[in-house]
This record gives sequence, C-alpha cells and structure tokens, in this order.
Amino acid sequence: MSYDIERREAIKAGNRALDSLIEARKYISHAKAWGVWDILSGKGLWSSVFKHSNINKAKDAIYRAKYDLRDFSRELRDIECNLDFDIGTVLTLFDFLDNFFADVLVQHRLSKAGRKLDDAIDEVERIIRRI
Repeated sequence: MSYDIERREAIKAGNRALDSLIEARKYISHAKAWGVWDILSGKGLWSSVFKHSNINKAKDAIYRAKYDLRDFSRELRDIECNLDFDIGTVLTLFDFLDNFFADVLVQHRLSKAGRKLDDAIDEVERIIRRI
C-alpha cells in the first residue's frame, strides 16, 4: 500500500482511539459530579447508583480505548512510527462501603483516572498531528 493510504488509516485509527478516550473522560466527569452529590447528600442512594452507572460506562469506554489504541499502534508501525503509550489499568474503582471516607476515596480515584485520560488524549492528539 502507498504511504498516503497507510497514513490515512493510522489517522483514522487514532481518531477512533481518541473518541473512545474522550467518551471515557466524559463518563469520569459525570461520575465525579455524582460523587460530589453523593458526598454532600450523605446517604444519596440514587447519586451512588448514577455514579456507579457512569463508572461502568467509563470502564466500557476504557476497554474500547485499549482495543483502539492497540489498533492505532499497529497502524503506526505500518508507517514506521512508534507509539510508546500504555494506558494501563486506568480504572480499578470499587466503592465497597457507602460512607463518607469511601466516597472521598472514589472521588480521588476518579480525579486520578481523569488526569490519566487527559494525558492519553493529549498524547494521541499529538501523535495524530505528527502523522
């Protein structure tokens, strides 16, 4: 295949990865918002439900992003461009106890996951611009 075709395929794969990462970041932000409400309300059953729903959606998006990033990495190899990027396990979130301290811990983890996603988004955008 020609270099231009390979380059377009790499950009397309990068954009898919970027979309998945942005989606995950959106759900992390929503979960954080519900988490704040959960902390402030004290015993907000619905806020916990909505928070965990968004956490689960973020996990799904992270799973897709990992797949998309692997695809992006393969496409970059086709144009002899390396992607040294490991998203790792961005989310490992368990809110075992529904109390103030557990909620604060989950908020901290959500913030950390959000920063990692921001870094991943920045890196993928940088690589796409470089292509």
